[in-house]
Amino acid sequence: MIIRLMLLLSCCFLIPASGCAETGDQKTVHIDGSCYTFEIAANPEARKQGLMHRKEMGGTAGMLFVYPAERRLCFYMKNTFISLDIAFITKDGRIAEIRSMQPMDETPVCSAAKVKYALEVRRGFFDRQGIAVGEKLDFVERD
Repeated sequence: MIIRLMLLLSCCFLIPASGCAETGDQKTVHIDGSCYTFEIAANPEARKQGLMHRKEMGGTAGMLFVYPAERRLCFYMKNTFISLDIAFITKDGRIAEIRSMQPMDETPVCSAAKVKYALEVRRGFFDRQGIAVGEKLDFVERD
Protein backbone atom coordinates (compact mmCIF):
# COMPACT_ATOMS: atom_id res chain seq x y z
CA MET A 1 0.00 0.00 0.00
CA ILE A 2 2.80 2.43 0.87
CA ILE A 3 4.66 1.58 -2.33
CA ARG A 4 1.50 2.11 -4.36
CA LEU A 5 0.93 5.50 -2.71
CA MET A 6 4.56 6.52 -3.32
CA LEU A 7 4.27 5.54 -7.00
CA LEU A 8 1.06 7.52 -7.37
CA LEU A 9 2.56 10.59 -5.69
CA SER A 10 5.70 10.39 -7.79
CA CYS A 11 3.57 10.16 -10.90
CA CYS A 12 1.61 13.24 -9.88
CA PHE A 13 4.74 15.31 -9.28
CA LEU A 14 6.42 14.12 -12.48
CA ILE A 15 3.41 14.65 -14.73
CA PRO A 16 5.14 16.86 -17.32
CA ALA A 17 8.16 14.55 -17.53
CA SER A 18 6.03 11.40 -17.79
CA GLY A 19 3.73 12.62 -20.55
CA CYS A 20 0.73 12.93 -18.24
CA ALA A 21 0.07 16.60 -18.86
CA GLU A 22 -3.62 17.32 -19.24
CA THR A 23 -5.28 19.64 -21.73
CA GLY A 24 -8.91 20.43 -22.45
CA ASP A 25 -9.12 17.50 -24.88
CA GLN A 26 -7.25 15.05 -22.66
CA LYS A 27 -7.70 13.46 -19.26
CA THR A 28 -5.02 12.07 -16.98
CA VAL A 29 -5.96 8.71 -15.51
CA HIS A 30 -4.09 7.04 -12.66
CA ILE A 31 -4.28 3.25 -12.59
CA ASP A 32 -2.38 1.12 -10.09
CA GLY A 33 0.44 3.63 -9.64
CA SER A 34 0.83 4.49 -13.31
CA CYS A 35 -0.61 7.46 -15.15
CA TYR A 36 -1.90 7.64 -18.68
CA THR A 37 -3.25 10.49 -20.77
CA PHE A 38 -6.28 9.71 -22.89
CA GLU A 39 -8.34 11.79 -25.26
CA ILE A 40 -11.67 12.69 -23.72
CA ALA A 41 -15.08 12.50 -25.37
CA ALA A 42 -17.44 14.33 -23.02
CA ASN A 43 -20.00 15.82 -25.38
CA PRO A 44 -22.40 14.18 -27.85
CA GLU A 45 -20.37 15.12 -30.94
CA ALA A 46 -17.08 13.78 -29.56
CA ARG A 47 -18.78 10.59 -28.30
CA LYS A 48 -20.39 10.02 -31.71
CA GLN A 49 -17.07 10.47 -33.56
CA GLY A 50 -15.04 8.39 -31.09
CA LEU A 51 -12.05 6.73 -32.73
CA MET A 52 -13.63 6.34 -36.17
CA HIS A 53 -11.52 6.74 -39.32
CA ARG A 54 -8.18 6.39 -37.55
CA LYS A 55 -5.59 4.16 -39.15
CA GLU A 56 -3.03 4.36 -36.32
CA MET A 57 -3.01 4.73 -32.57
CA GLY A 58 -0.15 4.50 -30.07
CA GLY A 59 0.13 1.55 -27.72
CA THR A 60 -0.99 3.49 -24.63
CA ALA A 61 -3.31 5.92 -26.43
CA GLY A 62 -7.06 5.74 -26.02
CA MET A 63 -10.29 7.61 -25.55
CA LEU A 64 -12.25 8.10 -22.34
CA PHE A 65 -15.99 8.51 -22.95
CA VAL A 66 -17.78 10.51 -20.25
CA TYR A 67 -21.56 10.50 -19.90
CA PRO A 68 -23.66 12.83 -17.73
CA ALA A 69 -25.38 9.96 -15.88
CA GLU A 70 -25.12 6.22 -15.44
CA ARG A 71 -26.75 4.04 -18.08
CA ARG A 72 -26.13 0.92 -20.13
CA LEU A 73 -23.64 1.91 -22.80
CA CYS A 74 -23.33 0.33 -26.24
CA PHE A 75 -20.49 0.82 -28.73
CA TYR A 76 -19.79 -0.51 -32.20
CA MET A 77 -16.85 -0.29 -34.58
CA LYS A 78 -18.35 1.40 -37.66
CA ASN A 79 -15.53 3.04 -39.64
CA THR A 80 -13.01 2.01 -36.96
CA PHE A 81 -9.93 0.34 -38.44
CA ILE A 82 -8.03 -0.51 -35.22
CA SER A 83 -8.73 -3.50 -32.96
CA LEU A 84 -9.85 -2.14 -29.59
CA ASP A 85 -10.59 -3.21 -26.05
CA ILE A 86 -13.22 -1.32 -24.10
CA ALA A 87 -13.58 -1.05 -20.34
CA PHE A 88 -16.99 -0.13 -18.96
CA ILE A 89 -16.43 1.91 -15.79
CA THR A 90 -18.78 2.69 -12.91
CA LYS A 91 -19.43 6.18 -11.55
CA ASP A 92 -16.87 5.57 -8.77
CA GLY A 93 -14.16 4.63 -11.28
CA ARG A 94 -14.14 0.82 -11.03
CA ILE A 95 -13.79 -1.29 -14.14
CA ALA A 96 -16.99 -3.33 -14.35
CA GLU A 97 -16.03 -5.29 -17.45
CA ILE A 98 -13.56 -5.38 -20.32
CA ARG A 99 -14.58 -6.46 -23.81
CA SER A 100 -12.77 -6.77 -27.15
CA MET A 101 -14.03 -5.25 -30.40
CA GLN A 102 -13.13 -6.09 -33.99
CA PRO A 103 -12.43 -3.48 -36.68
CA MET A 104 -15.44 -2.48 -38.79
CA ASP A 105 -17.83 -4.74 -36.79
CA GLU A 106 -21.16 -2.97 -36.36
CA THR A 107 -22.45 -5.47 -33.80
CA PRO A 108 -23.19 -3.52 -30.59
CA VAL A 109 -20.96 -4.25 -27.59
CA CYS A 110 -23.00 -3.25 -24.54
CA SER A 111 -22.26 -2.98 -20.85
CA ALA A 112 -24.05 -5.54 -18.68
CA ALA A 113 -24.82 -2.92 -16.03
CA LYS A 114 -25.27 0.83 -15.85
CA VAL A 115 -21.95 2.68 -16.07
CA LYS A 116 -20.90 6.30 -16.49
CA TYR A 117 -17.63 5.92 -18.40
CA ALA A 118 -16.04 3.81 -21.11
CA LEU A 119 -12.37 3.64 -22.04
CA GLU A 120 -11.37 2.47 -25.51
CA VAL A 121 -7.74 1.46 -25.99
CA ARG A 122 -5.71 -0.55 -28.46
CA ARG A 123 -6.39 -4.29 -28.21
CA GLY A 124 -4.23 -5.89 -25.50
CA PHE A 125 -3.55 -2.66 -23.56
CA PHE A 126 -5.26 -3.87 -20.38
CA ASP A 127 -3.42 -7.21 -20.45
CA ARG A 128 -0.03 -5.58 -21.17
CA GLN A 129 -0.51 -3.10 -18.32
CA GLY A 130 -1.86 -5.72 -15.88
CA ILE A 131 -5.21 -3.88 -15.57
CA ALA A 132 -8.22 -6.07 -14.78
CA VAL A 133 -11.90 -5.94 -13.88
CA GLY A 134 -12.33 -4.42 -10.42
CA GLU A 135 -9.35 -2.09 -10.81
CA LYS A 136 -9.99 1.49 -9.69
CA LEU A 137 -9.18 4.35 -12.04
CA ASP A 138 -8.52 7.71 -10.45
CA PHE A 139 -9.98 10.37 -12.69
CA VAL A 140 -13.60 10.61 -11.65
CA GLU A 141 -15.10 14.07 -11.40
CA ARG A 142 -16.76 14.57 -8.04
CA ASP A 143 -20.48 15.42 -8.09
